[in-house]
Order: sequence, then C-alpha cells, then structure tokens
Amino acid sequence: MPQSDENDPRYLHKYRSLEGESKEWVRRTILFDELYFSNPTEFNDPYDCSPVFVNSATEDEYKRSIKSLVGRARAHLPRAERRRQARAMINMPNLRSEEFLSVIREKVQRVLNSTGVLSLSATGVNVLMWSHYADHHRGICLRFRGTSSTAFFGSAQPVIYQRERPLLNAITDDPDSRVEKALLTKADFWSYEKEWRIIRYEEGNGDNRGVQKFPSDLLDGIILGARISETDKSDVLSWVKLRKDPVQILQADLDTDAFRIVLSNLA
Repeated sequence: MPQSDENDPRYLHKYRSLEGESKEWVRRTILFDELYFSNPTEFNDPYDCSPVFVNSATEDEYKRSIKSLVGRARAHLPRAERRRQARAMINMPNLRSEEFLSVIREKVQRVLNSTGVLSLSATGVNVLMWSHYADHHRGICLRFRGTSSTAFFGSAQPVIYQRERPLLNAITDDPDSRVEKALLTKADFWSYEKEWRIIRYEEGNGDNRGVQKFPSDLLDGIILGARISETDKSDVLSWVKLRKDPVQILQADLDTDAFRIVLSNLA
C-alpha cells in the first residue's frame, strides 16, 4: 500500500459542514461522487491568488525572456523567422512600460476568473481545520485516495507557503511560474492547512468550475466530527450504505490529555 509522504500524500481530505446547504453538497458527494470547484477570486483569504506584479529585468534577462517567449509561441516557424521576431520584440520599448504590466495583470485576472479550484488538505486531524471548515467539529471530513498515481486527485499540487507576497514578473516569469505565484502561493500563517489544489483551466466549453465528478472508489473514508449530532451521524451513515464502493467510517474525538484529535474505527 502507498505510504504517507509530505510530497506525495496517501490521502487528501475535504472538511465539510453539515449545516444548511452544505449538507446537501455532502450528500451528493457521497451518493453521486460530485465535488465543487470554486472560483479562486472568491476564496476567504483576501491575499489568495493576488501576487504583486513587477516588470523589472536586466538586459540579459529581458532578451532571454523574449527569445523564450517567441520560441514557445512561434515554434512552428523557421528558426530564422523566430530570431527576426525576437529581435523586433526586444526593440519594442512598450514591453517595459506600465501599460504592458497592466496587460499581463488583466490576462492573469482573466485566467483566474475562468479557473476552477478544489482545495484539499493532506491532514484530516487538524483542530483548526475542523473548527474553521467543519462547523466547529460538528461536520465531517471526507478522505480521498490521493497519491500522484491516482486518477483525478493525482493532479493535485501542493500550495507553497512563504512570508512575503509572491512577485510575478511580467517579463521573466514563464507560464508555469505565473501559475505557481498566482494560484499556488499563500502566506505562511496558513501553513497549518497543508493545502493541495486541483486546478481546472478553461477548456473547450469552459466547463471547469462548479460540479465535477470523481471516480467513486477514490472516496474511501469519512471522519465524523467530535461534536457531530446523532441526526447528522445517522444521515451520513445512511448515505454510505447506499454506495457500491466501501467507505471506512472513523470517529474523531478530542484527546483528554493533549491538544489533538484521535480517531477510532467505526466501520
């Protein structure tokens, strides 16, 4: 069996409340294998997906960046033509201007507006996560098999935590770096979340946000909150019985001697 690894966790978790509409979402996840991909512009952290944009670069960095950009965007052209276009772009002063920076900022914002993100956690026993995202321990935590070789959840990427806001350089950053800084970097005071994200970019008809289906067998565990009501517990167990794929049921309890959550196996 796969082992836990900080860089390739065995499980990924989704903390959920059972209050109001959230309970219906949990029911649909358990019965119909549905998860909701959110718009990153609506996250609760106001600095999430909000890098600082800059366009500073040395002359050599500037030239290398332009050549690389032309090489990627014009790969179908002959080498001589790519070089000609690169030289022409290098001599365009507006690429160093505030206007160009605004164009890049607007382009990144358009990507964010059309992107769907599913936030998950590498841990299912964090006290703060239960308090913030599972209705003060009255909700549940869904456990998914999530190693890098797993379908659907294997595409999850770890969030990077750092003290300073990321600097997105409009000139020198390649597309991968822009994604990392815009979608996968958060302040280090969020590091307790151990967050991983599945990112869906606009493709075809743009159906990359909202409800997405996952393979049923990848939901293999449900942790019941330490303060879950008997009614909610009964409802969750009744939904699990209707599933064709088995799900391990665990009960979370507050440790009597330490600031931690302990789990016991119910089914």
